[in-house]
Amino acid sequence: MALMSQNKLAPMVVRLGGSILFNNAEVATELLGALRDLFVLVGGAGQRLLVVVGGGRVCRQFQQAGRAVGISDAAELDRIGLAVIRAQAELVRASCGALAQPNILQSFDDLIDWSRPIAVSGGTAPGWSTDYVASVWASKVGAATIVKGSNIAYVYEGDPRVNPQAQPQKRLTWPQYRQLIAKNWEPGMSTPFDPVAAEYSQGKGLAVNFFEARNLKAFTAALSGQPFEGTIISNAS
Repeated sequence: MALMSQNKLAPMVVRLGGSILFNNAEVATELLGALRDLFVLVGGAGQRLLVVVGGGRVCRQFQQAGRAVGISDAAELDRIGLAVIRAQAELVRASCGALAQPNILQSFDDLIDWSRPIAVSGGTAPGWSTDYVASVWASKVGAATIVKGSNIAYVYEGDPRVNPQAQPQKRLTWPQYRQLIAKNWEPGMSTPFDPVAAEYSQGKGLAVNFFEARNLKAFTAALSGQPFEGTIISNAS
């Protein structure tokens, strides 16, 4: 199967959910290795790849610990989360070896040296989620789609942990999606794609391919522009 982006000249932007890298506070090394192999395959085939790593459960645990000891300032909680996210991003970057750029991207002002085909970013600044970071990077590098691997297979019409009858949605417009989630973002918020990033992506005409990252068949198909098991969110009806 050929691996290519919709725009062959543009890098592909992957948003990797942090929760999939940790299982009961342990690094999911087998999955990390499988994703590393996939990224190296894509990069080795000549496709530039920008991977944005999220914080997930372990990030929220650190922020909850901060709240438990009396830290209430949102910027401080974001700084704690940012440090955890960057540690996870460094792990992903280093695992990709010589094909990865030597430093993670920490600012939108960072220059990307595409002599190495894999760039990795964590968060950039307090107040900005990694969904938003992925959206801005996609706009900056000319990617039309964000490929988001999460710990669930679909976007649901409700929270399936609360409502087991909630139905998976295979295709949503941005207005439809934004009706399903909270309107405001908070540090540590858990949602398929956060509200600030959703508003930004809608305005920029970006699409999101959302799927379970452990499903390597879906991951490969989403990277290849092929039909995949998951949800597509876009401006198209």
